[in-house]
Amino acid sequence: MHTPDTFEADVRNWAQIAEAICNGDQARRRDSTLVTNVLIRHFTDGHTPTQIAREINLSRSAISRIIGHATELLPVEPRAHIHTEQAIPARPH
Repeated sequence: MHTPDTFEADVRNWAQIAEAICNGDQARRRDSTLVTNVLIRHFTDGHTPTQIAREINLSRSAISRIIGHATELLPVEPRAHIHTEQAIPARPH
């Protein structure tokens, strides 16, 4: 369960990662608020890409790409705590 302080810290942390994802998109197709929402729902709340896609009316593949980008940006230590059933494989380069 989140306290107001931990929730605000989560939002700030995920918002920074969302900004990095959005800034890396040359076409500027992504909204950082939407990306932050996806990251919180997945990494903090444990929702699957399919659940998130249904909740916010975005394709599952778009959600998976966002999660994949975020996973690449996470430091190694937090990656170790992501449940294997939630982890998305890294994109090939």
